[in-house]
Amino acid sequence: MKGTTIFDGIAAAAEARGARVEYSRNGRPPALFKPDLVVVVVGEDPYAEGAGDRKNLALGSGEKSLVAAACANGAPVAVVLLSGRPLVVSQELAKARAFVAAWLPGSEGDGVADVLFGAVPARGTLPCTWPASADQLPINSGDGKAGLFPLGFGLRP
Repeated sequence: MKGTTIFDGIAAAAEARGARVEYSRNGRPPALFKPDLVVVVVGEDPYAEGAGDRKNLALGSGEKSLVAAACANGAPVAVVLLSGRPLVVSQELAKARAFVAAWLPGSEGDGVADVLFGAVPARGTLPCTWPASADQLPINSGDGKAGLFPLGFGLRP
C-alpha cells in the first residue's frame, strides 16, 4: 500500500474543511496568497545506526532559513519537526506559534495532519530530556542539567 506524505495529509484535511493549501519549497507563500497559517516541516532525513551520527544536533542552515522565511510573512507558523532524537531547536521554537515533535512518523502523513487539525488529540511524553543548547550535550536525567524540556514532559491523554 502506498503511503501518504505529510503535505498530502494536510491538503486533504484542509480541503475537507473548505480551506485552500499552497506548497512552497522556500517557505514564502506564492504571490498574492495571504495564508491564515503556515505549516513548516523540517528535520532530519531518516537514517539507521552510524549513518545518522553527527556532532552538531542543531537544525541545518536550510531548515533554519525555511522557518525564518515562513515567520517573515506575518501569518502564524506551526513547525513540525521530524527527527529520531532531540535536536537543538530553541530559536525556532521561540518563533513558532505551535511546534510538534512528530519524531519519525513513517509513511502515513495523515497521522500528522490528524494531530494538526485536531482529529486526534496531541499526546505523548518525552523519553529523554530535550536540550536547550548544544553545550548541554550529552544531557541525561539526573545529571543536574536543566534542559529545554525535562524527561517525561508532554501531553497525556
